[in-house]
This record gives sequence, C-alpha cells and structure tokens, in this order.
Amino acid sequence: MNIRLACVLIALAAGVPAAAVERAEDRSDWPTIEAYRQLDSGGRVAVAKALEGLEHAASPDVRTECAAEIGRMAADRRQRRWVRWLGAASTLANVRHDQPTAVIKAHAWALGQIGPEAGKLPVVATKLMLWSREGNCDLRCRCLDALVKIGEPPAKIMPLLMQSLPDARDCYFDRATKAFVCYRWEAVGELAREMVTSPSTLVRRRAADAIGELGDAGAGTEEALGKAAGDREPEVRIAVVGAMSRVGPVSGKAAAWVGLALGDSDQRVRQAAAEGLGRLGRRSNSAAASAANVLLTAVGDPNLGVREGAWRALEALGSKLNVAPPLIVQGLKSDDPMERLSAAIRLKESGSVSEEVGKAVFDAVRDRDYVMREPLVAGLAMPHSKDASVAALLGRVADAEGMDGNVRSLARVALRRRERAKQER
Repeated sequence: MNIRLACVLIALAAGVPAAAVERAEDRSDWPTIEAYRQLDSGGRVAVAKALEGLEHAASPDVRTECAAEIGRMAADRRQRRWVRWLGAASTLANVRHDQPTAVIKAHAWALGQIGPEAGKLPVVATKLMLWSREGNCDLRCRCLDALVKIGEPPAKIMPLLMQSLPDARDCYFDRATKAFVCYRWEAVGELAREMVTSPSTLVRRRAADAIGELGDAGAGTEEALGKAAGDREPEVRIAVVGAMSRVGPVSGKAAAWVGLALGDSDQRVRQAAAEGLGRLGRRSNSAAASAANVLLTAVGDPNLGVREGAWRALEALGSKLNVAPPLIVQGLKSDDPMERLSAAIRLKESGSVSEEVGKAVFDAVRDRDYVMREPLVAGLAMPHSKDASVAALLGRVADAEGMDGNVRSLARVALRRRERAKQER
C-alpha cells in the first residue's frame, strides 16, 4: 500500500497542476494524456494524470478522454502494470451514476480493456450490471462486452444474456449473440429451452439464431432443433433450418431435417432449406453428393426464389458436383430467364459438353435476352476441362455468322485461355 501511495505521489508531482486538466473550453495549452504516454513509455505519469482527471476534472469531455486513455494504456503491454498498480479499475467503477452517458460508456469500455484484473473487484461487475439496464443501446453493449472480458461467471451473466432475446433492439441482441458463443456450453441448454417452450415468436426465432452461431455445442442441440423444426411460425422455421445447417455433425440428423424442409408449405422456408443444404455440402465432401441430389429436386420448384436458392447452393458446392446434362438442357430451354442464367452458370461445372448440351448451348447463345449471352460463353470457358468437345463448341461460337460481336470475342478469349491452360499442364 505504501509503495502504491508513493508511486501516486511521485506521478502527481511530475505533471501539470490539476487545474489545467479541468479546462474544457480550450485545452490547447496543456499536455494531453496521449502526450504523457509518448513522453513516458512506462506509463506511470500518464496513468496518474488520467486518474487525476477522472476524479477532479469538471469537464465531461476531459473525464471521457481520461477514461478512454486508461483503456488504451490497459491494452498496452508496457503500461498496463501501472493501470493495475494505481488502482484504475476501482476509480473507474466508483464513478458517480449521474454522469453523462458518454462518460459512463468510456468507463465501461476501459474496464473491459483492463480485463480479469478488474473482475477481481466485486464493485466492477456490480456497476457494469447496473449500467447495462440503461436505455442507451451502445452503453448496454459496451457493458456486456466488458462483463465478458472481465470473466464474469456464467451463473451471473447468463440471466443478463437471456434478457436480450425479447429485447426490442437488434443491436443489443447481436452483441449478446457474440457473448453466447463465449459461454456456449452453459448457453445451449437455456437457448434450447426458450426455442421450444417460449410463447413469444421473437424469442423462439432469436434463440434459434443464437444456437446457429454456437457451432458444435453437443448432440442435445441437434435434438432441440429437431423439435423446433415443426414450429407453427414460418420465421421460426427459417431460423431453425439455418441453425441446423451450421451446428452439429454433418453426418447427423440435421441434413435429413434440412432436406425435409424443402417440402415446407412456405416458400421462404424452402429457400432457406436450399441455402442450408449448400452450406452443409460445403462443410463436408461426403455430404456434398447427398446435398446435391436433394437440391436437384428443388430446381423445379414452382417458386422462383426457391429455384434461384437451389441453383446458388449447387454453384457454391463447386467441383464436388457433376450436374446431369439433361438438367442443363432443361434449364437452357426454360422460359424463365433466371433458370436459363442458372443453367449457364452450372454449365462450367459439368466438365464436358455432350451433343445434346452443345446444341442447346449454341441455340441459347443467340438468346433474345442479351444478359444471358456472356454468362453462357463464360460457362463454356472451363479451363480445367480437357474435353475436346468444349473447344469445338467455342470454335463454332467464335466463327458463327450473325453472332453478337461481344459473344464471339468472349469465345475467342476463352479459347486462348484453354490453350494457355493446356500448355501449363
């Protein structure tokens, strides 16, 4: 205690008077805390001056700046020891409650930067919990971050996190979701219970969204999502499908449940299921083939959004798939421009061009919709394919009379790229 007091006295004697710190109107004639930090790399004087400003400065701007500088020094490897030795956490936590919001936000952020050392003082967690009940969303988010950083035990912070589920502001829930990840093993049971039993649609949906961010949180998560898959509200089912595609083992039941969602009566759920299958396929090579087989049944969905989602998912799976030529032909001949475009995009993953596909492509290159032409030629580029039929078709397009000039140029460029790729091999 005597050593700490001596350090404070030395630091105070080395700086400018406290009255200079109190000037809020014009502070150009006194050194800032940042200037002290530059002059004193050890941080003793800078921390002492910042604490002096916190306790005695009349200007809220000065107090805000001092708290922010303490937070920066707490994150500095060389200066953090003086933040701890001079008792900055206690000073920050004992701020008067009637201070402006900007000052309290700076205090909360600085306490989070100090970390577990601040968590050893009971008053710190108490103050952060108190500030987290304020109406300002940014202040509440900073308090939540600080509670996580100081290592608040799960039993104490979990009730605060669960209060974010019915909160009207998305900003606070988004920040709480990040905190749930830090306490995933304690959070998963609470979230699963709310997802299944809560009477509020908002709470059930947000619980599913939060579970989707937890990653692999045990087999119980998968079972809880299975129970919620039949929720009466479509927006909850959408969140559940998204969570199923993100958590648990790929080889588990989640893939089957996501596939079943393609038969949902709501088109938004079916679209979410298509995107979820693509996500599952990307997570595992073994799951890509089974996901593709299910997705291929969705390309004929009566809803355009579902078909587009299915094609996007197939495209995302990349070279893991081999789409059957008849499906490409069917897509190229469709009356729906989006289906024709999707088929063109999928063409580049087929690796070869059969006679039937070649005829459909050559006809489609003359498509009445000019937006379709360039993607078709881009789909034919296929530099990774060694199939001679691809080069032959590109040559036909490049030499065809009456063909759009841009399309012919693109075909020639694609042929040159294939030649360079062939030489590199």
